[in-house]
Amino acid sequence: MGLKTEKGFSMIEVILVIVILGILAVVIGGPLIQGSLIWQKVSTRKDATQFVRLGMDRMARELRNTQRLANNTPNVAEVTTGPTCIRFTDILGNTILYKLNGTSLDRATGGTCASPTTANSLVSNVTSFTITCYSSANAVISSCSTLSTIRRLLLQLVVTVGVEAVEFDSQVTFRDLSGF
Repeated sequence: MGLKTEKGFSMIEVILVIVILGILAVVIGGPLIQGSLIWQKVSTRKDATQFVRLGMDRMARELRNTQRLANNTPNVAEVTTGPTCIRFTDILGNTILYKLNGTSLDRATGGTCASPTTANSLVSNVTSFTITCYSSANAVISSCSTLSTIRRLLLQLVVTVGVEAVEFDSQVTFRDLSGF
């Protein structure tokens, strides 16, 4: 009998090809999966931070447009800590307040810091909300108790995005309308 010349692959060749393809899949697939997971995480964080930034911008814009009293001081009626709250009157005469309510920063039109009315959640997943008041001499006003001397506010909001805490700061300088 002569040697048979069979066409095809031997079992060892097929096993070697499967092993090589498996190694290539692990080497190439690992970074692809990691890249996809990182993209998803960054996309989620970007959306959440953009939403928070819009809330902070709205709060800062409304605070900049507070109504002025006869002595040209801003019409800030109440600033409290525990929970943090600020109540003021805008240029149209509307009472607006921002209050930390659990893990939500609420915006209300009317009421007091103790009992706001018509509150809507502005930002969620808030871990802290701090208001620091400054006088015209740029000195910190302890506990913001002397409302007539407030000229600038530092608003600090810490929000949890996933497992990461992100801090947002905004400064509001009240306009000096003397001479108008």
